[in-house]
Amino acid sequence: PICLLLTVQVAVLIGGVYFSGLLERMDENAYAVLDQRVQSRAGYLEDDMVRRWSNLSLTQEVLGELYEGLVQDGSVTPGELASDPAQYNAFLEQAAPELVSLMRTNSVTGAFVVLNTQTFPQELSESLQLPGLYLRDRDPSAHTSAGNGDLLLERAPLELVLGLGIAMDSNWKPMFVLEGDTARADACLIRPYNAAVEDPSLGWENAGYWAAPHTLSGDNIRLISYSVPLIAPDGTVYGVLGVDILEDYLLRLLPYDELSEDHGSAYILGVRGAADPEASVRPQVVSGPVYLAASGFSTVYLEKESAGLYMLERGGGEEMYVCSAVLNLYNTNTPFADDQWVLLGAVPGRTLFALKHDTLLIMLALLASIVLTSLVTILITVRSVSQPIVKLAAEVRATDPAAPARLQKTDITELDALAGSIETLSDEVLRAGGKFTQILEMASVRMGGFEVDGRDGTLFLTDQFFDVFGRPELASTVRGPQSFERAMDALHVYVTEREKTDDEHTEYIFCMPEPDGVRWVRMRLLRSSSRWTGLAEDITSDRMSLERMEYERDHDVLTELYNRRAFKRMALALLARGPQAACVGALVMLDLDNLKYINDTYGHDMGDAYI
Repeated sequence: PICLLLTVQVAVLIGGVYFSGLLERMDENAYAVLDQRVQSRAGYLEDDMVRRWSNLSLTQEVLGELYEGLVQDGSVTPGELASDPAQYNAFLEQAAPELVSLMRTNSVTGAFVVLNTQTFPQELSESLQLPGLYLRDRDPSAHTSAGNGDLLLERAPLELVLGLGIAMDSNWKPMFVLEGDTARADACLIRPYNAAVEDPSLGWENAGYWAAPHTLSGDNIRLISYSVPLIAPDGTVYGVLGVDILEDYLLRLLPYDELSEDHGSAYILGVRGAADPEASVRPQVVSGPVYLAASGFSTVYLEKESAGLYMLERGGGEEMYVCSAVLNLYNTNTPFADDQWVLLGAVPGRTLFALKHDTLLIMLALLASIVLTSLVTILITVRSVSQPIVKLAAEVRATDPAAPARLQKTDITELDALAGSIETLSDEVLRAGGKFTQILEMASVRMGGFEVDGRDGTLFLTDQFFDVFGRPELASTVRGPQSFERAMDALHVYVTEREKTDDEHTEYIFCMPEPDGVRWVRMRLLRSSSRWTGLAEDITSDRMSLERMEYERDHDVLTELYNRRAFKRMALALLARGPQAACVGALVMLDLDNLKYINDTYGHDMGDAYI
């Protein structure tokens, strides 16, 4: 009947969990947590891209005023700005401080201005060189260096390089080179410029364009950029102003570890065009160790799992679950509004559903505990039937280990025989303990021992234990395990060495002050389950002999100075520290003249005195 009842309880528990929908709700909560993290990270990234990095209004206004002022004083002729070195050098020289200010204010890794007064063709038949200025700061979060020492010149006319006082990068070039790659590298210049030329009413704000990761001509550093056309007050489009964010810096803003703790998740920043299916994304930046980071795939197709949740497969066939968030980078009805930037957060299924798996394991453990508890209950019930046995066991547990055991008769032959054996064993243990104490007292080395049994709270302590430490007065304060622990705490301040050889054995060295010196005591401690056993012995003689041997080994008998062996050991130890020692040393050698003559003439006693 008890086993049948146990089976019914297990069945009810399993059925309750299954039909309650608990596991499905746990999956939904996992989806919601992942979606919340992706939406939050997308919000941070969108805020940086829209409100901080692409905030070019002040720089646009200042450069417009600069252009208009140069036109009015005759330094610049509209239509010739990009072809006359004198004109574009004058403009770029005054624009350089504004680019530096833009980088510092917007915390971007690069800022550039490119001058052009001709509409770009749909396709470049040959490379095109344009004047401009391009500054780079590889880590805008680092402390700003005085004199712009943290900046590098990527593009600048040779005539301006020395005057700007900014170091040139190894990839520096005097001009911007467009090589016809309008789909990627040159798009950040061509697309916003042509958009403003084709629709003069558009305004520079609505012609801004976020370019997918690309590199400068001849460079291998990937970056994303945001660029807007430079429009004069009279409507003339005379160039492009932009900023960039290095891919390495962008990856630091997409910490994939926040998605999960197993380092198997990823953030994927991609672009979805107007012609692309809703469940497809062209990856641009991947932060995380997934197959996309090295696959080179141009498009990721996601299989819709539920509302807002998608699934993809990575290397090895492991399923990954994806939540997406759209970054609103463009205003509606603008030329590039169809280019949707999307942030994907991908987490392996084993990680996303770890809570459900752990819950199932806990349920299995709970079922096992129920079965185990039931079995224990059965055993207790069986034992309760044997009251005489329980009574005898209680008397044995209540017996003082320091006194002979005397148990009551139960009138049951077998139990009375067992009780007699226990009494005999108790007498033998007491006699053996007394012999052990006598042996310790007769030993040539002062020794003492103790044993604490945590199960029944008993303490065994030899009579001379605290005498070994030179503190016999502590013996009068010990009444049980707690007071013994307090007495040992009082001695703990004299511990100079502690060595734990394994989980059960520990050795302590005590240095006990004495009126005429110190006393050295070694105590070995053994912990087995709830029982502590310790042995203390006076090692003062051994310690002093060891110190004397070490002194005689390392010192010259005559001069009491370090001998050659000790000097060599100390010198090698000092030299091994190498440059980290950060000190200067000197070696002094003294040569005693005529030592042999003094020994031969006056004897070795005089030679020793001479030394």
